[in-house]
Amino acid sequence: MKSIIFDMDGVIADTEPVHEKVWKNFFKSYGVEVTDEDLKSMKGKSGVEVVKMFLPSVTSDDEAQRLRDERAEIFLLELRDNIVEVAGFTDFLSLLIRRNIKVAVATSAEENRANLILGKIEC
Repeated sequence: MKSIIFDMDGVIADTEPVHEKVWKNFFKSYGVEVTDEDLKSMKGKSGVEVVKMFLPSVTSDDEAQRLRDERAEIFLLELRDNIVEVAGFTDFLSLLIRRNIKVAVATSAEENRANLILGKIEC
């Protein structure tokens, strides 16, 4: 093996609890209670899709995007103090580096979020 590419969320950092907390609080601020089952139904969907799922009065893509961006800012603030490394990741990363295996990170996360997480975990 000469190189390895890691996904960030769920492989390097366990961000799911923060996502869940922020989604619940975000929708609660708009009068919508979100259950754990609702959270499961969000997986694999874009933020815009999720906003439209749970706020049916939001019909325009522009408004859904604005709300998604609002939620993303809240998420980033909450994440700053709640970044948790997936157990064993840095040890595994150190092993790969010692063996001269090149490593990279691939993520669909926005750059500021990726930089925050990778900087905290010191990747």
